[in-house]
Amino acid sequence: MEYFRLLHAPMVATAELFVELGLLKAEDDCRRKRLTRLIDLKNVYSWLKTEVTKPYFPQITKKYLLTFLNQKNVKRIAASDCEDRKVLLSGLYKF
Repeated sequence: MEYFRLLHAPMVATAELFVELGLLKAEDDCRRKRLTRLIDLKNVYSWLKTEVTKPYFPQITKKYLLTFLNQKNVKRIAASDCEDRKVLLSGLYKF
């Protein structure tokens, strides 16, 4: 059971991160209402580009970030294109 919990924790954290960023829809109605005001992804890219290089940042989260951030047809991601996003993506390709 402990193995499953340790294996499952990065996936839960990844999903929670994507919900907070507005890339996934929250399941809970109260949380969905709280997240009506979306944060600027450009600021998140600036923070993430250094965090993904740290050893504690989960590999699975890096893979999902790369997949999500490469999507050009998502309006939220397309509208937030900036230099930090490009640096983050190039850093994610290294892993």
